[in-house]
Amino acid sequence: QGHLAVPLFRNAYALMAATALTSGLGLVYWGVGARHYSEVDVGRGGAVIAALMLVGGATQLNLTNILPRFLPEHGAESRRLVLAAYGASSIAAIVIGGAFVSLGGVDSSLSSSGSPWPARLAFIAAVITWNLFTIQDAVLAGIRQAVWVPLKNGIFAVAKIVLLVLLADQMPSNGLFTSWAVPAALIAIPVEVVVFLRLLPAHAKATAHRTPPPNRDLVRYATADYLGGLFQLAAINVMPLLVAALVGLEENAAFATAWIAASAFELALLNIGVSFTVEGATDEEQIQRLARSTARLSGALSLAGVVAIVALAPTAVSLLGEGYSGGVDVLRLLAVAMPFRAAVTVYMSLLRLRRRLVPMVVIQAAGCAIAIGLAAVLLPRQGISGAALAYAVAQFTVAVAVAPGLWRELRGTAAPGATPTVGAAP
Repeated sequence: QGHLAVPLFRNAYALMAATALTSGLGLVYWGVGARHYSEVDVGRGGAVIAALMLVGGATQLNLTNILPRFLPEHGAESRRLVLAAYGASSIAAIVIGGAFVSLGGVDSSLSSSGSPWPARLAFIAAVITWNLFTIQDAVLAGIRQAVWVPLKNGIFAVAKIVLLVLLADQMPSNGLFTSWAVPAALIAIPVEVVVFLRLLPAHAKATAHRTPPPNRDLVRYATADYLGGLFQLAAINVMPLLVAALVGLEENAAFATAWIAASAFELALLNIGVSFTVEGATDEEQIQRLARSTARLSGALSLAGVVAIVALAPTAVSLLGEGYSGGVDVLRLLAVAMPFRAAVTVYMSLLRLRRRLVPMVVIQAAGCAIAIGLAAVLLPRQGISGAALAYAVAQFTVAVAVAPGLWRELRGTAAPGATPTVGAAP
């Protein structure tokens, strides 16, 4: 009880529980998909969902990182900040999503016949609702109410499995996409009611003494953070599209299931970083102490995850069917990358709290370039395992690069409470 009384751990565990639910039920989801849909349909659905994640991530404007950083200090202006975030994200979804579908980004996967525009409009609507659904998690974390996140995401995970089964006969080509998009829209609405009528007013009252930063500083921070987030987004979401393009939809079915499972594990690490960011922004004098606690928690989780995934990967993948056996090596390689990813995640949170955006952008750009560039080289030679190896090499390289700076922070040799201006050099 004493451990859970610490907000850093309580909110981190809540976010991790949400990730565990999403991951565990996500495996069930893809397992059900493998049983009820053909490998081609699963590969197609995985590619469309990856496109949804890609466009959604690009149009969320990195608000999932920005809101936890600034909601703790926005006080009475918190409601305005959240509304501005939702509005900006929705406008971006319409503009960027419209450009994506106009280029035919989903036509072959979602359009069965006739005009492609119904599928295009459905995709844009799905991006808007997915953004609201995802940004809600950041809002709940930013106002230190992350305990709501597991409930919300658990309901979503169960609902999409049920819908996936119901649509197997009626919509085999688009069942995966529909089962993902519709529950997100239906769940987002009641959550918003709770947030705006109950949780945000309580947060605004509790933090009324805080003074928000000037809008100019917030915009500069958001712009730089968004640029870095685009590189991270590409590293995560371009990979399944690259696999589908270079080795085909059937191979992508095995890769996508392993990739999504590993991405859920990575999300657990990112969520620990989110909790750290919120608590560090709430009390900047405690940043280094919080960093050490975060590093211990992330390290323990990632090492335990490596052992469990390496041991259980064959059994887990076998549940999907014989056609997915290639995902075993993929899952193991991605698991090996997680301890390195944990180190990078802690350091990224520190950079956000210190407002040192230039090194953060450079680090994410380098990681993206290594992962995607190396995957493009290895995929034709080693198949889907080559893409996983490329990602692992990228995480190892970036972790080695940030290790000296992270060590200085954890040892307490960085200036306590220092908050350099946006874009300050390291």
